[in-house]
Amino acid sequence: MMREGLLKENIDGEALDWAHKRLLGRAEQRKILMMISDGAAGLTTPRCRLIPGNYLERHLRHIIEEIETRSPVELIAIGIGHDVTRYYRRAVTIVDAEELGGAITEKLAELFSETQGATSGTPGQRRRLHS
Repeated sequence: MMREGLLKENIDGEALDWAHKRLLGRAEQRKILMMISDGAAGLTTPRCRLIPGNYLERHLRHIIEEIETRSPVELIAIGIGHDVTRYYRRAVTIVDAEELGGAITEKLAELFSETQGATSGTPGQRRRLHS
């Protein structure tokens, strides 16, 4: 059984960093990391409030910046009832978890379309995937 309050201790930066490092170790030529979040990186339990300031949010922003600017891994984010577009370059926010399947398909299709445009010789423009 899960400890009460566990889901309120959002260490999104740590999770994203761990997943990114795992992907870097894989042999596939193309690597896509999709972050799905239903809340902000935050300190909502008494134990987490001992961490100074907005440390978890700053750490998340640092990890995102590292991946988006220095990594071959393509990063996409979907927020469920939480605006992730303020954190991620390629992001969409949905209102309900029922929309998740469609959002995943749409964001991957847009990412593949970007790649097709870039490799087909047509002048490609990188779009932000905000909805």
